[in-house]
Amino acid sequence: MDFQTDRAAALMRRGAPLVHDLPGRIGWEIRLTVQGGLRILERLRRARGDVFRERPVLGPWDWAVLAGRSLTM
Repeated sequence: MDFQTDRAAALMRRGAPLVHDLPGRIGWEIRLTVQGGLRILERLRRARGDVFRERPVLGPWDWAVLAGRSLTM
C-alpha cells in the first residue's frame, strides 16, 4: 500500500504547478482537489492502509488545513 500512496502523492505534486496556469475558479478548484487528495493520502498512511477498519474521512479541521495549504500553494 505504501507504494501506491507514495506514487499517488508524487503524481499529485507533479501536477500541482498547473494551478498557476489556470485562471479564476478552476485554478482554486484544482488547488483544493490536490490538497484534498494529499490530505486523504496522509490519512491512509496513518491508518497504515487499512481502509476497512479506519476509513479516511475529512473533518472540519481538515477543511481548515486544506484552505490554508491552498492559499499558500
